[in-house]
Amino acid sequence: MENNIFDERFTAFKKGNYYKKLKKEFSHNSYDRRRLGVYIIAILVSVFCNLFSIFSESTFIFSYLNHLVANTFGNSFYFTITVTVFVIATLEAASRVFTYTLIKEYLQYGIKFSSFVIAAIVLFISYVSVFSSYHGGKEVPKLIKEAPKFLAPTLLSTKDVEKQHNAIIENYESIAQRFYNKYQEKIKTNEWFAKQYDNRKKKVIVAQENKAEELKEIRERNQTKEEKAERKYENLKSDYDKEMTNKGNSLAYLSILFQVIYFPAMFFSVYYRYRSFNQFKKVEEEKTQTTDIEILWERTRQEFKNLKNDLVPTPILETKEKSNLLENKKRQNKIGYDMSSIKKTDEKTAKHKNTTQLQSLSRQELTDIHTVPHKKTRVDKTKIKNNINIYKKRVEEAEKGTDVYKNRFQNLEYWQSKLEELNLQIEKYNQSLK
Repeated sequence: MENNIFDERFTAFKKGNYYKKLKKEFSHNSYDRRRLGVYIIAILVSVFCNLFSIFSESTFIFSYLNHLVANTFGNSFYFTITVTVFVIATLEAASRVFTYTLIKEYLQYGIKFSSFVIAAIVLFISYVSVFSSYHGGKEVPKLIKEAPKFLAPTLLSTKDVEKQHNAIIENYESIAQRFYNKYQEKIKTNEWFAKQYDNRKKKVIVAQENKAEELKEIRERNQTKEEKAERKYENLKSDYDKEMTNKGNSLAYLSILFQVIYFPAMFFSVYYRYRSFNQFKKVEEEKTQTTDIEILWERTRQEFKNLKNDLVPTPILETKEKSNLLENKKRQNKIGYDMSSIKKTDEKTAKHKNTTQLQSLSRQELTDIHTVPHKKTRVDKTKIKNNINIYKKRVEEAEKGTDVYKNRFQNLEYWQSKLEELNLQIEKYNQSLK
């Protein structure tokens, strides 16, 4: 009863959209489709790292080339720009090409001597890129934000004050001089006139003192304003320098970080392509192996069909074979029967027996005869010979005495032993047919 209920619920569940969604979500898929999103992200990350590197290193490279070109050819802004673009484009393109080649050869052939040469080139390019990005990153913030400028304060003018006081002083001096010219004799003889003249002279002196005090006060106020403006500029400049240092260091460290992230992103982008190709390569090899078995099976069937045409239409049983042989011997002893005809009959009987044995074999048994086990599958002679040729080349490429050479030589011996095992297996089977 429970099974019936479960079957009913499953039937109803299977008709729903949720079942279709789950079936699509958890169905087995190939590697290239499962990791396509990660592959796209890896490509975008690697390209972004290149662009960020171009952005940060361009300042340093341009400054260096501009100084070099100016000392050699004179100031040429457009020529320096052209050379800078060419150098940066070459640097980043070489980085991608050599990094891709290094990872590809490592995945496909392992570590070889050429791998160290390519790795050295990649490290040199990375060093130049990181060095340029680090120092260029420190200069980028200064190009974005302008440095503060000294703002001169508005100072009080002394000319107007001086002119005003000079007019007052001149007026008092004029009054005193006119009084002196008019009462010169009386000033000398009369005390009152002398006192009046002295009062007028004192006014001139007081006016001059007032002028000096006010000018001094104005100069002190102007000096205070200049000192405040200088202190403000120094504070702004100090804050600007700290901000530029912090932002420059952050950008420089960020350039190094992106250079580090660049290599894993490039590695996965190459590994994705390599793994996607290998999964279909295995399927193709399995199909090739299956095709070889099909050909062998068809050839056996055709052989049986040809032999069947040469035999008598009636089936020959084992007891009848013995009786035929006895009769043939009797005929030979009694009437001198021709031995050649007996041999032909024996050969036909043997062929019939072998063909009957071939026909009795199942397809799986025939596959097992012409293949040998390898890990969780079976391989035929074509696959074994391909692997032997591959590892022969790899052994020749490796340096003797290294771990790589030993591993590849062991693999070569392994596949050679598999070939011997298969040949021995086929030979035993052929002998069993005789």
